[in-house]
Amino acid sequence: MWADATVNTILDADYFARAQLSLADLEKNPEFPQFADTAPYRQALCTREQREAFFLGLDVRAPETRWLPHLRALDELLVEDAIASHVQDLVAAWVAKDVGQALQFLQAARGNAELFRVGKVVAAALRKGLQTVPAATRAGLEEVLLAWAIEHQESEWDVDPEASVIRAADLQWRVEDLALETLPAVLWKLVGVLDARLRESKDDASADLAKYHWCVAAAKALPSGPSRSPAALRLVAAGQVPLRIQDGNRVLKESVSDLRALDDAVLTQFGLPLWPDLVATPTEDGIRLSNRGVGAALAISVTEEASLLRNDAQLDRFDLPANESIALPVSGRRSAIALSFEKFHRRFHVIVPVVAGAATAAEQIPLRNLRTAITRKRLQAARGYRAVIDPKGIVVGLSPALISLFESIHHANSIAGLSAVLLLGERGVGKSHIARLIHDSSPRTKGPFVLVQAGGTGGDVTIQRGEWIGYSKGHGIAGIDPKGKPGHLMEASGGTLFIDEFGDFSKELQSIFLSVLEGRGIQKVGAGQYMADVRCIFATNVDVDEAVANGVLRPDLLDRIAVKFCIPPLRERRGDILLLARHFAPEQKLSEGCALALLRFSWPGNVRELKNVLAVAEARKEGEGAATIKPEHLDIPSEILTEVGVLDNDECRAELWRLADEIAREEGLEEGGGLQRRAGEIMGVGEAQASKAYQAYGLRKRATA
Repeated sequence: MWADATVNTILDADYFARAQLSLADLEKNPEFPQFADTAPYRQALCTREQREAFFLGLDVRAPETRWLPHLRALDELLVEDAIASHVQDLVAAWVAKDVGQALQFLQAARGNAELFRVGKVVAAALRKGLQTVPAATRAGLEEVLLAWAIEHQESEWDVDPEASVIRAADLQWRVEDLALETLPAVLWKLVGVLDARLRESKDDASADLAKYHWCVAAAKALPSGPSRSPAALRLVAAGQVPLRIQDGNRVLKESVSDLRALDDAVLTQFGLPLWPDLVATPTEDGIRLSNRGVGAALAISVTEEASLLRNDAQLDRFDLPANESIALPVSGRRSAIALSFEKFHRRFHVIVPVVAGAATAAEQIPLRNLRTAITRKRLQAARGYRAVIDPKGIVVGLSPALISLFESIHHANSIAGLSAVLLLGERGVGKSHIARLIHDSSPRTKGPFVLVQAGGTGGDVTIQRGEWIGYSKGHGIAGIDPKGKPGHLMEASGGTLFIDEFGDFSKELQSIFLSVLEGRGIQKVGAGQYMADVRCIFATNVDVDEAVANGVLRPDLLDRIAVKFCIPPLRERRGDILLLARHFAPEQKLSEGCALALLRFSWPGNVRELKNVLAVAEARKEGEGAATIKPEHLDIPSEILTEVGVLDNDECRAELWRLADEIAREEGLEEGGGLQRRAGEIMGVGEAQASKAYQAYGLRKRATA
């Protein structure tokens, strides 16, 4: 009824009382087609003949004046069923004739609400003809159709958690097929669709809860640093979703008093609905109900309680927060239990299967495969970032933990305004090298890079301020040039100021840098105010959360640092130890025993310690006139040297290959998926030689067992 009334209003308007216009009458095109009056174009396109003539000559590669007003008018006319049916036929023929042109139009129509109806028709025609499109073009077309569906398709989204297949309209995508940049938008769309579906559910909500849990699991594998991901997904990826009332203080603007308020606050601030995911496992005394979701199940009640519970058991409604479980005193064996719980001010019903622990573990296999697929995509992207960020190979290593650092650097340098960065990590992990890479790969690379140690809180406060902020002329401080002196902030103007030992910042310096990060002017010692034009990179090996809790660091200063990431210790990138050893001692041959000892040590001093140990070992080797660096040349714990000393070269070599295989597996590689190649990298040989070693030491049988 509404559509008919709208069309009648359009057709009965005064401007249609004039003589029927044709496309030829509209040759004088408007200067601004996006603002053109669509009335005469609607009049011209009311007839079948004129619509057919228009589509016959439609070329969206031509200037917009020749087609945009026409399609805007046609979009308005599509509310009439007869016109819509005719346009669908015309669009199908137009798409079949030139897919590239249709694809270009759909890209242009994505952000234009005045072309929504026409775009929907074109998208449907492209989907129907997708299988006839050449493979070289199909991937790009699928990306555009996916982008259109994200923006406009509301009701036809779904996901198959078992197969990690996402469906939109009559198309489907595997997670492996989606670009890493596209995946957050897809997941966020699914979160919205599934949340809306859950809120409307009247029957068993279990299936949609499982799908929502799949989206959360995928989001956990996404980059947690600054990116184009919605803030809610970054919160999930960083593991900062507040699961309990006390957790809310870390991320919420205002404190909450109960779990219901927590749900509302997270939804309001981040747009993230906190749904539970309930799992039941049998126990000797009944059933254990667990919640592995991101939100609490409130006021849970067991359906048909009288027949389900043991005679002496009583069970009132109870809350089950995320990551917690409760024992249910259930009588007899049960294949499933029916429950209801409260969420977002209404009740929901679920049937929870009762499965043994092994079955529950098997259920997690699709989620592990999902996270593995996303991790591989991230590493592939990070390798591309590395080629741009570190073309000279300053940072040595090939382990995933190291390569993922380049993802963090990329995100840090992609933020508008180049926000401050905090590098976390143990002593000796190479924080200064990473800070330099961040500077060199940023738009500030032509400016100065100034490194300053922040350690020390004693001394005269005025002198301390002056060293950082600078002294004006005539400052009146004894011992300082009366003509004035620039401080560290002024020396780094236009570039980057790297402040190491951030955890030792005095209260005075924290106050100064709070002003810098907030973009406020700072006062030099003496007189004169200026705005510091610097990007700050801070580094520390202390636990910053503990430092805040102990009153050592100001929480508001920490909050102003937009980018924080941790450089992994060497024990978390064991696959790089021998590569680093060969880098630090390029002219020295390492014996098998020496290499094995290096791999067995945990390296609490990280890369710096490894470098120093090898420097000493090289000197000892030269002093003895030995041909290779041996275990006894290494300054590491004697028990490791003793263990290695009883092995001959063949035994050491076999153990080295076993460890290389173990490390490669820990990094997520599998037989037929780069396992042998990675083990060869660790050992410093090619894949062909690695393949022979796998066969010689029985590793291939182990890999396929």
